[in-house]
Amino acid sequence: MEISAIALAGMNAAQARLEHTPTRIAHVSEPADRIDLSTELAALMESHNDFAINVKVLKTADQMQQSVLDIVSDSHWG
Repeated sequence: MEISAIALAGMNAAQARLEHTPTRIAHVSEPADRIDLSTELAALMESHNDFAINVKVLKTADQMQQSVLDIVSDSHWG
């Protein structure tokens, strides 16, 4: 699987978790539905970090591809 596709899948998964946690917090309707806010906050922070890491992986993959294209272009025309 291509690095960019892996990073994009990771970003999508992190985004889904980022959207899910606030929804869970907002829809607690009964005392029996208690959630641990510290656990939910930690999950939000983890999802945010996962997203940021995958963005960096995607940028690095793009830089690597550009470097390869530059090398191929230089060797072909130079």
